[in-house]
Amino acid sequence: MRQRARRGIAIPLSISTGIMFLVVLLTLLVPSEDLHLGRGFQEELQSGWQIIAEGTTLQQVSLPTEIPVQPNEPYQAVYTFSVDYPDGMMLRIRASMQSVRVLLEGREIYASAKPEAALFFVPEASVWHFVALPSDLPGKKLTIQLASPVRNFAGIVNPVSIGTGDALLYGLFRQNRINLLIVLFLMVFGVLSVLVAFFVRQLQDNRLLYLGLFALMIGIWIFSETRLMQMITGNRYMLGSISYIMITLTPIPLLLYLRDAVFEGYRRLLNALAIAFFLWLAIQLPLQLTGLAALIETAIVSNSLILVTIVLIVCLLLRDMLKFKSRIARNFLIYSSALVLSVLIEILNFMTHNYDAISHYGRIGIVIFFLLLAGSSFRMINALLDQEKEAMVLSRLAYKDALTGAGNRLAFERDIADKFKQSDQEAFRLIIMDINNLKSINDRFGHLAGDEVIKACHAAMSAAIAANGICYRTGGDEFASIIGNTDPAEYRHITDTIRQKLAEAEADLPYHLELAVGSDVCRPDHTASLNAFIHHVDQLMYAEKKIMKQNIISHHLVDQERTAAYMPSGLSPTAHEP
Repeated sequence: MRQRARRGIAIPLSISTGIMFLVVLLTLLVPSEDLHLGRGFQEELQSGWQIIAEGTTLQQVSLPTEIPVQPNEPYQAVYTFSVDYPDGMMLRIRASMQSVRVLLEGREIYASAKPEAALFFVPEASVWHFVALPSDLPGKKLTIQLASPVRNFAGIVNPVSIGTGDALLYGLFRQNRINLLIVLFLMVFGVLSVLVAFFVRQLQDNRLLYLGLFALMIGIWIFSETRLMQMITGNRYMLGSISYIMITLTPIPLLLYLRDAVFEGYRRLLNALAIAFFLWLAIQLPLQLTGLAALIETAIVSNSLILVTIVLIVCLLLRDMLKFKSRIARNFLIYSSALVLSVLIEILNFMTHNYDAISHYGRIGIVIFFLLLAGSSFRMINALLDQEKEAMVLSRLAYKDALTGAGNRLAFERDIADKFKQSDQEAFRLIIMDINNLKSINDRFGHLAGDEVIKACHAAMSAAIAANGICYRTGGDEFASIIGNTDPAEYRHITDTIRQKLAEAEADLPYHLELAVGSDVCRPDHTASLNAFIHHVDQLMYAEKKIMKQNIISHHLVDQERTAAYMPSGLSPTAHEP
């Protein structure tokens, strides 16, 4: 069977590999012109700039650079074209929360315009500006006027590129191709983790959900730092805020994951830390919307909170590892060491205003962390699923009769209670059956024969009831069935079928198979007590049993000739017939 399964997997895998090889071969053999996008002209205007601010003039400056100016103080970068570029050139300018005005030979050709809002303060945003240039550029003076209300970005002049629009855009993707692969990995990992957590929600374990949310938030943060968010949205608030919002939000799912997966003894502390980050975000947003403090300014507090949290978590991991010999704490400390180091480097870059380095170091630790934790998490889910399967098997066994495979008394009581409580209040029929003379059969022929009687009676009842209901073994020789069809004719058909099946089964047996049956219809809207109704049907069954016992012929247990034929040679029954 296992070899057949392997063969079934190998065949489509071999076919797929062959098709892929054929496609690669055709790619090499079939002639084609170069249709690759983004192959237009692009060049960095890196050197030869003049930087002018109030009281300061710098010559022959290379970009990027930074000069000391105050917030909202204007400054400008001047460049003289010396190359005759083809027509249709554009400038690509990165504005780091700055206003931008572009002039060519003193004539304005572009100006950024920040919208005004009466209700909310419009936040600053770091964005790309693409500026179309006229022809005949050699000898012409380009002036870029900049100003930023944010102290961290006042005085910064980012690199400026010239080229065709497609090449400038493609250049951004090319510069961030590794980061984009990491974002793709995190997004796929996050979505898969959330979906798996949703489909196994019966486990009541949210660790994979928290880990998936953590991956998604990290992915959004890295994508925002690739400076490609404008490919998705042009909303100023989203462009200027998402990165800083993610800085504050991202620790929350990680803390909840640690609470459930690593630190069972510190649940209150980790809950408090998660709430603290949430409350801090709730404070940050009004500060930004009212213009009292930009998110980049309040991010200093966010990074400080993250730093304190990291130190605390590492101390707790070391304590559990050294004092309690916790293998979970040790493994997580190993997994997260690269991530912790990366986050510390990111915080250092932020504090020192080295914004260009952000995410370049962190991506290494993030990938290592998630690759290690992914395997651990899915092994954990597999273990939980195995436990769940085992629990389900045990649960089914708790409601199952071992001899017949029918539902046991617990299953009967559960199901009839559910039926009685149904909101639609539909009537149903209860049938209670009892095997006659089972004790005598056990005494005379042994308990194995008695077990065969029980199984034969159950088989007859199940065949007769068929799709109308379920048969339960509620005691040693007692059975019950709940059926939805309340038609008396259907009930007579069921009892006739049961006796017919029993007659067929006893043809080769030295004793009669006989059942006493009691039944009535329960109408929940007219029945005050379920227990009283069950007792009522039980009494009907015993009334029939009493009548059957009074019939001496039907009560005669053993036919002497059939008994002699049934018993092995040299043996005789151990008890007389009653």
